[in-house]
Amino acid sequence: MSLAAHAPAAIRFAPRRATHVTLFIGEHDRSRAFYHKVCGFEPVYYEEPVELTLFSNGSSHHDLAVLPVKYQSATRDAKAGKPGLNHIAWEMETERALVEAYNRALEQKHPILRTLTHTVSHSVYVGDPDGNVHEFYSDATENWRTTYHGGSGGSVTSPWNPNGQPADTRRLYPDGRDIRRVDEAALHPRALSHVVLVTRDHAAMIAFCENVAGFERSYTARDGGLVCFTTASALYPCALALVEGAPGARFGFHHASFAVGAERELAEAEAALGTRGVAIERRVETAGKKSLFVRDPDGIRFEYVAARRPDFAIAERAAPAERPFLI
Repeated sequence: MSLAAHAPAAIRFAPRRATHVTLFIGEHDRSRAFYHKVCGFEPVYYEEPVELTLFSNGSSHHDLAVLPVKYQSATRDAKAGKPGLNHIAWEMETERALVEAYNRALEQKHPILRTLTHTVSHSVYVGDPDGNVHEFYSDATENWRTTYHGGSGGSVTSPWNPNGQPADTRRLYPDGRDIRRVDEAALHPRALSHVVLVTRDHAAMIAFCENVAGFERSYTARDGGLVCFTTASALYPCALALVEGAPGARFGFHHASFAVGAERELAEAEAALGTRGVAIERRVETAGKKSLFVRDPDGIRFEYVAARRPDFAIAERAAPAERPFLI
C-alpha cells in the first residue's frame, strides 16, 4: 500500500526547523578530514561501535553526521551500498509535541521506522513515499556538549519508548548563540539552510510533506513541478524543496545548503578551496542568492549560500534539471 494512503491531515509533526543531514560515506577518515578541514564543521563526538562522527558548528548538537556505507546493511534505509543520504533531521518544539505527533501516527496506523534516544535527543524516524528517511526529534538536555564532548566513546543510541514516561514540555533546543568557527577551514557554515529533493512520486511526496511532516507551502510553481515548504523557525523561506524528476533524472537527495555569514565569505572560500585543490562544481548568483556548490570525496553535493531576497520564480523559469541549483 502506498504511504500516501496513510497520510491523513491529522498527523502533522510540524517541526520548527531542519537541523542536520546524516550521510553514508565510503571512507570515514577521508570524509572526517574533508568536513572538518575544508567544510568547517567541528567534530563533537565519535561513536565507536558504528564509526559515526557527529559534527557541529553550535547551531545544534550536530549539523552533519557521517558513517561508513558498510553499515547500510543494518538499516532499513539502505541505498544499494552506495554513499548518500541516510536521513534528514527536523527539530521539534518540545518532546510533548513530538510524542503527540507520534501518537497521532499510531492512531492512523502510519508506518514508523524506529524510535530512538541519542542521549541528547529523542527521535521518531519516518519514511517518505520516495524512500527518504526523516527524523523528527526533540532535544532532551540543556547542555548537549556534556555528552558530545569532542572525544569518542561507546554508543549513545538505544531504543526509546515515546510513551514510557510523561513527555517533557520544556524548549531545550540551542538558542543560536554558540556558533563556532573552524578558522583553518575554507568554508564557515552557520546552520543548515535548506534541503532539495528530486522526486520520483511527486504528488505523494507533496502529500507526505503537508499531511505527515506538517510543513507549510511557501511556493508552488505554476506547472506544479517545484514546491517549496517552510517551517515555523526556518532559516530560509524554503526549508525543503521538492523538484519533480524528469525522465532519466537521479531521484532523491540533490543537495543540502548551509548558510554562511556574509557574501564576502564566499569569495574568501573560493580562494581557500583553490589552494586545497577542491573543485567548485557551480557558482550561482541571482537576485535571490549567491552560492557555491561543492562535492565531498564521495560525490555528495553541498551548497554554501548567502541569501538575498529569495526569488523562487527564477527556479520556476529554469529547465527541470537546473531548478534544484536555483532554489
